[in-house]
Amino acid sequence: MQTGVVGSALIPLLLEDPNSQVWMLMRADSCEHQKKRLEELITFWEMEREQAQDARLRIIPLLGDTDKKKFALSEMNMQKLPTNVPILFIVRV
Repeated sequence: MQTGVVGSALIPLLLEDPNSQVWMLMRADSCEHQKKRLEELITFWEMEREQAQDARLRIIPLLGDTDKKKFALSEMNMQKLPTNVPILFIVRV
């Protein structure tokens, strides 16, 4: 599995803040594939069991692609996006 260096390092750091929520755009063939990729990332980050459970609750994965118009987000996912995002990083994961 390929993961961008910045995203690999940044997301676990963002999760260190217990009040943070991380919205993550992920390329995947389906929702099941997206779930599998997220689990692979959590394994890659070598999180302890409790940390991994917490990460699953605070990471909001969105099926999309940074190379596509409007990130290829579905209308439903566009509606989910928060309107008050204090920080936005665009990294390929």
